Amino acid sequence: MTANYLVFKLGENEYAIQLGYVKKVSQIVEISPIPKGPKNLIGLINVHGQITPVINLRFILGLKEREINLNDQLIIIESNKSGLAFVVDQVSEIVPAYDENSIPVKNIVPEAKFFERVIKEEENFIYCIHPDSLLTKSELQKINQKVKEEYEKIERQIIAS
Repeated sequence: MTANYLVFKLGENEYAIQLGYVKKVSQIVEISPIPKGPKNLIGLINVHGQITPVINLRFILGLKEREINLNDQLIIIESNKSGLAFVVDQVSEIVPAYDENSIPVKNIVPEAKFFERVIKEEENFIYCIHPDSLLTKSELQKINQKVKEEYEKIERQIIAS
């Protein structure tokens, strides 16, 4: 099996996502917070006229939270037929995953639900995230409902002005 992965950093660890899911990588933009939104949702961004939820990957993966800064980047993906974005410290490279340099996570830690593979790159391990497993169907529905509510609120403001 060969697949290409986009590698990024969150804190000290390197993670990757299969390139086929990635729509765009960009510098951080203003994220509109959602009052009383779920903890796994940072807020919303506008991507070419599409309102896109920004999920809190640090929260989902159980990593230490930190403030978003101007050096951060956004990875915009298509997952479960929904556009999503997440904030990362830095996008670094694209690496191939071959059978020789990677193994399925289920062979190491069967209960690791967010990861599909581990790639060994020199002395480092890169944890390959399976984006469809980041949010449960229920969590995705809650996020989509919040997006819909915010979209309707924006429409009402535009009509009123």
